[in-house]
Amino acid sequence: MPNRSSLWRTVLKAITSLRKGEYTVTITLAIFIGVLGGFGAIGFRLLIRAFQSISYGSGPDLPWLIGTT
Repeated sequence: MPNRSSLWRTVLKAITSLRKGEYTVTITLAIFIGVLGGFGAIGFRLLIRAFQSISYGSGPDLPWLIGTT
């Protein structure tokens, strides 16, 4: 098992090399926006379920609404 100081140096070296990258800010921003978009999609789906529950008094599956049982 490597000691902590060498592990710490390896992590710092990796972070320093990332800072020198040309597209590091762009990639980080894209990841951040993607994660926010994913959470937004989950929240939007929960809002749809809430409005369905309020409007129809049922969960997300409404077989009586589309005519199949």
